Amino acid sequence: RGVRLIGQGETPKPARGARIFVYGESSAAGSPWGPWASFARSLEEQLKALARPGVDIEVMNFGVSAIASDRAALLVEWTMEEDPDLIIVYLGHNEICERRPIGSGTGRWSSALERRSMVYRVLRLKLARRPPWPAEPFAAAVCDDVPTLTGDEKRQLTDDYAQNIDLIIDSARSAGAVVVLMSQVSNMLMPPGGTHNEAALRFHKGLNALRRGDGAAARRFLADAVDLDDQPRRFRTAQKEVLAARADARRGVFFVDSARHVTERAEHGILDWRFVIDLMHPNVTTQKLLAESLLTGFFLRERWKEDSFDYSRYDSRLLWRWKPSAAQYFMACERYFRESVPKGSKTVDPRVCLAAARADLDSASDVDEQRQARRLWEFLWVYGNDRKDREALAEAERLLATPSLWERVEPGFP
Repeated sequence: RGVRLIGQGETPKPARGARIFVYGESSAAGSPWGPWASFARSLEEQLKALARPGVDIEVMNFGVSAIASDRAALLVEWTMEEDPDLIIVYLGHNEICERRPIGSGTGRWSSALERRSMVYRVLRLKLARRPPWPAEPFAAAVCDDVPTLTGDEKRQLTDDYAQNIDLIIDSARSAGAVVVLMSQVSNMLMPPGGTHNEAALRFHKGLNALRRGDGAAARRFLADAVDLDDQPRRFRTAQKEVLAARADARRGVFFVDSARHVTERAEHGILDWRFVIDLMHPNVTTQKLLAESLLTGFFLRERWKEDSFDYSRYDSRLLWRWKPSAAQYFMACERYFRESVPKGSKTVDPRVCLAAARADLDSASDVDEQRQARRLWEFLWVYGNDRKDREALAEAERLLATPSLWERVEPGFP
């Protein structure tokens, strides 16, 4: 799709059609591969296949790297003049990146009003002094130095998240748009990043249970470790509860437990690097599973805009028929393994990328080189699956089973 300016004046919708906006962080944007690999792209292709004759489907991806719910609420408010029919929200990992100082919340009484009164929320949205929109609103925020939070600060973080989700909902509903809130996936085998002893203990108990083959206990302990982490960079149970509590079909607000849809496909329900390539970014397969969760958990279940879609034509296999093109492999190759791409070249054999990356991998020692190993694993995994290359898949599995390559894939993690 071409680039189109949003927020510079209303863009008329087609006479018959559906306009869908997707908001979220880098995961929603399709990182690290790009927008073509995002669940928004897969969703658009599937919805176009279901569209009735003469119906035009638009799915616009507003995913922004390192964004959190504060800026996302502004972005939603700013783009409502474009008159979407539906907004999809995939947010929660980056709340600590835009954390407000402790005590900056609305207070006990106003917080109660936030939860109980839609009129109060709408008035606050309209009357509150909003910060000016930045000169480059889509520029990524910096989220490198993650602070360690106290229990009170984590609760405040959840309260702020809840208030911002309410603002997002109210902006959308005031524009007549339906809202779909999604739970998020994260890598459960990444250790907690903070200093909380109980979080570390639960994590190691989870690993031990996994070694014993007790998948249920392992999943429980590993999920606890994510929730107890005092450097919360992953979507937590408290945030899922915030989203689920706001589901109300009468108001046009729906919750899709996308994380559950994905974990049902994982061994023992534990998401690892086969699904999430680092702490929270889904690989290409998981992006398709996220799209599938929206199709089955909202569109097919609710029969949304049935005059525009023929849901009887839904074919679950269609989602998995799309393969990356040579140009998209080249884009990934250039992004991950830039030095291996000949200058001025417009096409490249993916094997050139693989050969160059393998050579670099032999000397991987510091964090940056280990990130390269992670990217090579993702490249091998997608390439092997899409091209039915058993050699590439076997090498991906070998990388996955090499603990030294995953010990310090992100700064701050032991």
